[in-house]
Amino acid sequence: MTGQHDTERQPAGQQTMTATGAQAAGGGGRHTSTPPPADTAGTADTAVIKTEIEQTRAELGDTMAALGTKTDVKTRACDAAASAKGWIDDKLTTGTQVTRRRAQQAAGKAPQAKHWAAQAARAVRERPVPAVLAAAAVLLVVVGRRRRNR
Repeated sequence: MTGQHDTERQPAGQQTMTATGAQAAGGGGRHTSTPPPADTAGTADTAVIKTEIEQTRAELGDTMAALGTKTDVKTRACDAAASAKGWIDDKLTTGTQVTRRRAQQAAGKAPQAKHWAAQAARAVRERPVPAVLAAAAVLLVVVGRRRRNR
């Protein structure tokens, strides 16, 4: 083997590749092949592939952003606290509105109740016997119900 690095002599005309031969055959070193001739179908395929790559990159970016959001514990805790605060504010507002409405209803009924109490007091002063009998009847009903429940 004098002076040959890329092939060895084999019987019957066969050659074996060495490291230098592999590089020359395209297995290493500089790639010197020429690109295939451009045609319209190849250009369309290339555009479709580029579009798909851009879509995949956008989806990957969205996925990474979603993962980043899910792993950001501090932000998630702040969002949960803000949501709870909003819920509590809504409940307080609703409760306050209901309380005001009921207070107004009670205030509207107070003069009427006062009038009924005054009429009842006047009726008892004028006729004490029927009032005492009515009170005794109510007392008997209450006592009777308590004895049944025992």
